[in-house]
Amino acid sequence: MPAPKRSFTSRPAGCFTPLQYDQYHRFAPGVVLIRQQVHTPQPMIYVRLQMETEYLLVGDVVWNSKNLDQLTGRPLLTSWGLKEDRQIQGQQIEFL
Repeated sequence: MPAPKRSFTSRPAGCFTPLQYDQYHRFAPGVVLIRQQVHTPQPMIYVRLQMETEYLLVGDVVWNSKNLDQLTGRPLLTSWGLKEDRQIQGQQIEFL
């Protein structure tokens, strides 16, 4: 049996209003959005479950956990191409 067809709404993207917030936004109980200072506007997402398990989805701060373990960002050429602020990115990696 084929999988059911899924699609996004037919409304144009211009119908949606971007969420505006400063550094933190309580999105739902146990879910907080944290503004990143990288090349994309996507947030980090902190989640705390009822059993008190915590997760931090770091978005586009790093490419993989090795970057966090070794306190390194993306390759210099890639970072330049993305117009990243390497100092701010380094501070975020150190914090994480």
